[in-house]
This record gives sequence, C-alpha cells and structure tokens, in this order.
Amino acid sequence: MISAQLMGGLGNQIFIYAFCKTLAHRTDQNVLLYFDSEDGRELQINKFKIDSRITIVKAPFLSKMESVPKEYVIWRKIIEHLPKGKLQNGVIRVANGFGVVFVPEGYSELNYKALKKCENIIVNGFFQCEKYFEELSDAIKRDFMLENIIDSEYLKKIMNKSLQVQENNSVCVHIRRGDFLKDEYKNRFLVCDEKYYKEAMEYIEKKIDGVTFYIFSDSIEWVKEKFDWLKHYNTIYVNNGGELAVLEDFVMMKACNHFVMSNSTLSWWAQYLCENERKIVVAPSKWLNTGYDNADIYQVGWHLISV
Repeated sequence: MISAQLMGGLGNQIFIYAFCKTLAHRTDQNVLLYFDSEDGRELQINKFKIDSRITIVKAPFLSKMESVPKEYVIWRKIIEHLPKGKLQNGVIRVANGFGVVFVPEGYSELNYKALKKCENIIVNGFFQCEKYFEELSDAIKRDFMLENIIDSEYLKKIMNKSLQVQENNSVCVHIRRGDFLKDEYKNRFLVCDEKYYKEAMEYIEKKIDGVTFYIFSDSIEWVKEKFDWLKHYNTIYVNNGGELAVLEDFVMMKACNHFVMSNSTLSWWAQYLCENERKIVVAPSKWLNTGYDNADIYQVGWHLISV
C-alpha cells in the first residue's frame, strides 16, 4: 500500500495525485491519500472520477496506521536537513529502499526498482515537475477532462461556459493573491506584479489578433480597482462564487487557448491540461522569492518575463 499526504489547493492536489498514480502504476500497488483540512484548504480532486486504485480519506496523515513507522521519521529528518543537490538526491534514493519517498522541493530521481520491492510506501512531497508523471501524461489528462466531473447538474452548467471560452482567441490571465498575502507566505510567493501582467498581455497581443482576456483572480474586485488599465483591453472578468468556485475557475481556465500564468500550481495545471497544441504560455521568470531555483516546474516553450 502507498500512503501519501494530500496537501494544498487543487493545483497541488493534482500534482500529488499524478505522482501517486504513476508510482502505483510502477509498483503495482494501491494508494491511500490522506487529506486533513486543518490548513483551511478544501478537498477538490474528489469532484472528478479519480483512478480506481486511489482512495481518499479525510484524516490526518498516517492516522490509519497503528503507529508512524520509525523509518519514515528518521529518513525525513535526515533529508530535510540536507541542502538541495547531489547529496540530498542520493539520500532520497537510499530512503526509497526503506519504503520512504520524501522530496522537500523540486525533482529528484527516485529508485523505483527498490520501491517496487517495498510492501508499504510512505509518500510526502509536492512533486511539482512533469518528469514525475510524464509516462502517464495522457491518462492523467483524461482524468481531469470535463466528462469526468461527478456532479452531472454542475457538468451541464460549466460545459456551456467552457464552450464559450473555447470559441474565441481566449487568454487566461490568472492573478493570484489570496493566501499569497499572508505574512507567512508573501515574502516567498508574491512574485507577479502589475508590470509583469502588462508586459505579458502586450506580448500576447503582438502574437495573436482579436484576443479576449479572461481575468481570473481570488481578489477580482481588487483587480478591477487597482488594474484600471485593463479597461483598454478586451477583457472579461470571471467572478464565480459558491462552494464550487475554485473548480469552476479551473475548468474555465483550462478551456482557454492561451495563458498568462501566475506562479501558481492552479495556473500550471490549467495550461498543462489545455488541448490547444499551439497555445502561448507566458510565465514569470522566477517562481519563488527565495534563493531556491524552482526550475523543475518550468516547461519547454514557455515565454518568460523578468520579475
């Protein structure tokens, strides 16, 4: 059995799901995903028909076990105190032989041969890199197609909106604020400023005629007030509400044909799941305001704007 912690918002939940689906495929095991809403986030991926090998439980991480395996505790402490690099990667691979997959940040090449021999595997990390799941990319994209939304009434409602978005030269502009403004997060995550969005939209307008910019934000009224220059563009403000607002935003975002991303995993998955093979994706040149270079999350073909 693979036991993993499901964390964060919808974007991070999909990254963890995608990794665990691939690990289950490689090791021929089932997955138990633990989701604990103590951080104020909501479980989102259960709105889709997920892989039959994967079960989600609303409970603290590893609470279904009689006790947390000491191997996990020991290896986690060792790994998280090592700097990112060859030494940490080597230790992560050794830990795999004990059924522990703990990756603090970025991409690390795992020892799947050793993991396949483990009866129980404990997984913790965000796995924000396509390399972790690219072998199952097509299957993962199918998992999050419109027809896999469980609520049939909601599906009818959102399908019409998605079709409208797809019919024109639509550009998803994602302006993430929300939790990025909290004291414990803003120095790390607050990357994309007004200058970034202006340059990104100007770049796309030069590349494509007759575009419509769909503005998505968790602070849409703030955007209308502070980014008053948006009135000079052909813009549509998306203001979804209710308990399915995040899901509705996500479905409409990925229906767009082109993207101005924020440094958000929701942005990442929206552009990744987009079916337009000629999409233009604009992203900030750095993902975090820290010394750590999160290069693993970037994809080939993105146009980067300096921030």
